[in-house]
Amino acid sequence: MSLLSLDPVKLSNVPSSSDLLAAAREHINSSTTWTQKKSVGNIKIFTTKSTTNPGGPAWHCRVSEHGPDEATFDEFWQGLGVNHSLHEKEYIPEIQSAVLVTAFEPGVSEAWTMHYKLGLMVSRRTFTELVVTHLEETADTPGTPKVGWLVSIPFDASETAEHQALETKGVRGKYVSIEKLTQLEDNKVEWRMATCSTPGGWIPQFLSEMAIPGAIAKDVPHFLEWVKKNRTQAQ
Repeated sequence: MSLLSLDPVKLSNVPSSSDLLAAAREHINSSTTWTQKKSVGNIKIFTTKSTTNPGGPAWHCRVSEHGPDEATFDEFWQGLGVNHSLHEKEYIPEIQSAVLVTAFEPGVSEAWTMHYKLGLMVSRRTFTELVVTHLEETADTPGTPKVGWLVSIPFDASETAEHQALETKGVRGKYVSIEKLTQLEDNKVEWRMATCSTPGGWIPQFLSEMAIPGAIAKDVPHFLEWVKKNRTQAQ
């Protein structure tokens, strides 16, 4: 089974951070060959059939570049790579709560349960995820661009009563997400994100697939506004 499958990993078979990152690197690097579907401003959206979940939901990828006036690499990393799930709750309006289930390696490999309110006519969703973050060790080597990684895969919290009690109530959704931050020339940053998901419940998969490109594109301005707000508060 692919480590990037939508099948949740259990406490007894949590992959190592290095194995999960290796699978993520290989998969997101292949996104340069995916089919471009649309552009939203400077955000490009690509898609491909799933090889990690054969016959299942497609993979969608968004790519955008940002100058230091919008956000520096360090601001991207502090916002996305540090306290990732808590920060997501601050800039993604649909997230109602973010709760730590367990930390396998604090700040590096943690399980979080996220509660989403997706709309008036849609039941609330719970996504419980293993979240792994990694900043390339070569980041301080002169002439070597900084690269940061964030990988999320579904986590099954049912093996212990303690973990299950922390999981928020709601229809169970599942997603896999890979985010790669790369420092480019002129201190620009490429933010590349690829995801595959299923909302669970009664939402038809084809409707979910239609909504994903627009939804992942919105996350970019949400995050940049959050950075701008934090800059203002720091002054």
